[in-house]
Amino acid sequence: PLSDLASTDWVAVRDDSQLYDLVARLRACACETALLCKKDPPEHHEDVVAVVTVEDILSYASLPQVLLRPERGPQ
Repeated sequence: PLSDLASTDWVAVRDDSQLYDLVARLRACACETALLCKKDPPEHHEDVVAVVTVEDILSYASLPQVLLRPERGPQ
């Protein structure tokens, strides 16, 4: 089954969420990936607008790594 291959290490976030809400949800669940969705939780694949990773946020938002990965400490 596809579920055996798919990762469950993600969190659903509404597509109108602010960046800091997104970061808070990623930190709260210790996830590396967020699905930006029209509905939370998504009911259908068409509800998913985008996929955002911690790497995306670190690359484009100029936020410190410790904000998204506190276990690694300041660098």
